[in-house]
Amino acid sequence: MNRPSGHEQNCETVSGELESGLLQSESPEAITLLQAAEKKVVVARSNIKQLQSSSLSLMPEGLEVGLTPADLRDLIAFVQESR
Repeated sequence: MNRPSGHEQNCETVSGELESGLLQSESPEAITLLQAAEKKVVVARSNIKQLQSSSLSLMPEGLEVGLTPADLRDLIAFVQESR
C-alpha cells in the first residue's frame, strides 16, 4: 500500500468517466483514489484509459508564509501522522 502524495491524480476510464483524488494505494489489479470527505474510489487497472498526476499540490499556495518555524514543524508532523 502506498501513502497519498500531495498531488492529485486524474483518472480517465475506458468508458470516459473522470475520477480524481490522492493515490492512496495501488496494486497490479487496481488503484484507490482518496477523495474529499475520505471517500475512496477503486478503479480496476483494466478500466483505466489514462492516469495522470496533476502538477499542482493540494496545499494552498503561500500557506507557510504566516507560520512560525515551530508551527510549520507541527503542521508537517500532523500531516505525516494523518497518513
